Amino acid sequence: MQGEHPPELVNRFFDILTIQKGLTKLLVDIVAAAVQIFFSAILLSFYHPVFMAVGLFALLAIALVILLYYKQGVQTSIDESGHKYELVAHLEDVAADLDKYRGKPEMMDKVIKTTDEITARYLMARNDHFCVLKKFFISSVALRTILMGGLLLLGSFFVVERQMTFGQFVAAEVIIVQISYAVEKLMTNLNTVFDMVTGSEKLAVVTDLELEEGK
Repeated sequence: MQGEHPPELVNRFFDILTIQKGLTKLLVDIVAAAVQIFFSAILLSFYHPVFMAVGLFALLAIALVILLYYKQGVQTSIDESGHKYELVAHLEDVAADLDKYRGKPEMMDKVIKTTDEITARYLMARNDHFCVLKKFFISSVALRTILMGGLLLLGSFFVVERQMTFGQFVAAEVIIVQISYAVEKLMTNLNTVFDMVTGSEKLAVVTDLELEEGK
């Protein structure tokens, strides 16, 4: 435990609850959305060969967005969590020895100043993480718009050219709508993945400590 702050390490076990809550959403919502997108893209290709390219485009676009912003999202989430635990540890230190600060305005001012500085860093990290989540949301909206617009243009053209029936066009539209909603669900729920990765990282600081051998 040399060089470590035990109260701050103990607080990290609260992340077990974060992982437990996130695991349900990961296994149900996120996995279901990913499976729905994959098989809907395959089903879409049966209506017209061009729609195969649309489904492939959707899969590649999702993969590209995740590759672009995933690492940044994890890093900002870890920074945010680090400042949160730093603030809690500071307040615990103050609460553990209140007599040291009671009746001493200069000491209280120092506590408040330190608290404000840590809180400011936390808010900056929180804002950076929110910006990453906003990028995922904007990407999902843009992808949904492209998919819906592309379907209307291509579907109308193929119906007019009698390359597909109106019924096939309607069925393809239903599938595209399902893909678009699944894309939104997948992108907006990535925050849960970031929380789980951050929680695992925080717990690893404790669980990876070397055990002290008894003498």
